[in-house]
Amino acid sequence: MSADKEKIEALTKRVDELVLIMNGIMEDLRQVSASLKSLAVSQITQPIAAHPAPALSQPVASRKIKSDRGREDDVSRRLGEPAEL
Repeated sequence: MSADKEKIEALTKRVDELVLIMNGIMEDLRQVSASLKSLAVSQITQPIAAHPAPALSQPVASRKIKSDRGREDDVSRRLGEPAEL
């Protein structure tokens, strides 16, 4: 019976340790949650004009480039691809 009692006490001690660890993790998660919520609120409340839309560039195949002779050539022709009509 004494061996069983020691095993139960060891298990109880281990469970108590795990409870302490879990409580620490729970507190850390509360802090992370609060931080994420404050970040989300700050992003929602910022004016949309503060985030300019990215400039769109032309696809490479449709860009014009200057040739060695000073005239503009279509990139697709220089790459040997058929030109678009």
